[in-house]
Amino acid sequence: MGSTEKGPTKNGAPAQPSLFESAERKTRVQRNEAELQLSAQPNIPLRTEPATGNQSLPPVDSATEIYREPIWAQRLKLVVFVLFCVELGMLLFVLPWTPVWTNNSLLAGHAQLRAFLHSYFTRGAITGIGLVDIWIGIWSAVQYREHKSGR
Repeated sequence: MGSTEKGPTKNGAPAQPSLFESAERKTRVQRNEAELQLSAQPNIPLRTEPATGNQSLPPVDSATEIYREPIWAQRLKLVVFVLFCVELGMLLFVLPWTPVWTNNSLLAGHAQLRAFLHSYFTRGAITGIGLVDIWIGIWSAVQYREHKSGR
């Protein structure tokens, strides 16, 4: 294989790098070329080493701004979420106190489960979950802030 000694050889010619050194150099050159091709700005190579805590982040310009949903999509998601929470909360608030809850034919063969579901503690707990669900829907509507889209 190749010589690993540094400096000139016996006949005065410079030593050839070893096979491993030349392969490592070739790999390093290929990696740098690939980073330049993948970089958004070809003159600035991608960083391969981890960032340390004392380095500041580059300024964000319009080309590298994080994509945000359009405002109409944000509003639609909010409306759907609030309606879902309020409707589910109202259902859980009222359902344990209706005849549908007490006259459930699916529980006819399960006496212990039926007794547990008919207890006032269980009904009150489910009603409380419904109130919390309504509160979550209203709270998310009150705390809503629009984020301007990147377009």
